[in-house]
Amino acid sequence: MQVPAMMLSALLVMTGPPPEGSPGSVRLPNCMISTTQDGEAEVPAKESGVLIAMETPLLDANGAQVFKEATNENGETVQVPVYVPVREGIQVAKGALLARIDDALAKAQHVTAKHKYEVAKEEAENDINVRYAQASADVSKAELQRALDVNRFQPGTISDAEMQRRRLKVHETTLAIEQAEMNLRIAQWQMKISGAELKAAEEILERRMIRSPLEGMVVEIYRHVGEAVQTVSDPVVMHVVGLQRLRVEGFLNARDVPRSVVTGRPVTVTVELDGGSRKEFTGQVVFISPLFSGGTDYRVLAEIENRKENGVWLLGPGLDAEMIINVK
Repeated sequence: MQVPAMMLSALLVMTGPPPEGSPGSVRLPNCMISTTQDGEAEVPAKESGVLIAMETPLLDANGAQVFKEATNENGETVQVPVYVPVREGIQVAKGALLARIDDALAKAQHVTAKHKYEVAKEEAENDINVRYAQASADVSKAELQRALDVNRFQPGTISDAEMQRRRLKVHETTLAIEQAEMNLRIAQWQMKISGAELKAAEEILERRMIRSPLEGMVVEIYRHVGEAVQTVSDPVVMHVVGLQRLRVEGFLNARDVPRSVVTGRPVTVTVELDGGSRKEFTGQVVFISPLFSGGTDYRVLAEIENRKENGVWLLGPGLDAEMIINVK
């Protein structure tokens, strides 16, 4: 919300000076950094079973997936992702594989469903029988037409029995076209059924994969390879925290700074890090609480973009910060 300078001055005269800060700004010295509402997650297993692997694609310092060269079954050189063991502190991408529940049976079912679909697809795309039936019908119609032409010029040359046979052949080959077309349609429907079965097999296999619901860092692991997971009683395998975007929380006094003045305003957050270095981060006020604490204090939430240095996130939940809200 844009507040004109004259209106802001009038507000400050009526309510008293805002907390210390530069002209046109409000300073909140005792703020707390935390994750955003969807910035952390307890990662559960979707199926009960024994953990047989805990590995994830390796990311470089910029968060990009690392690949290596490998030779596939056809002898071709391809790029494949590099996997590393999951451990506390490792960076993971959203949707990245973290662990697997025993999936031998699910894999076998998936392979079977995939082959059935490939066979059904071949049959559904094979129109040889239709084309052959059409060709046979063309031949039988031509033979009948030649017989009719002969009898027209020389009646009785071809017997009635032979003419009847040729008419029957035309009818037979016409029906053969309809039969071949119907068989092709059935094959196409069978392909759709096999496709649905393949998707179901893929879903069963996928449910045995444990993936990260967000981009972030693994901060705690509750289950390890060889341990059983029960989806009913204790499904959580690990805890992932997103550090790319964080929120900063502070309080203002409504008598000093009306809520309308800071709503949606840009902010600069300063944090003192290890070694006494101070770093600045920018963001925006995203929420002003309608509830008051102590009669006049209200809560202000801003979101800021975190950043990395030497592959390490600078900020994390729990840090103290100073927030300057630009109210010009």
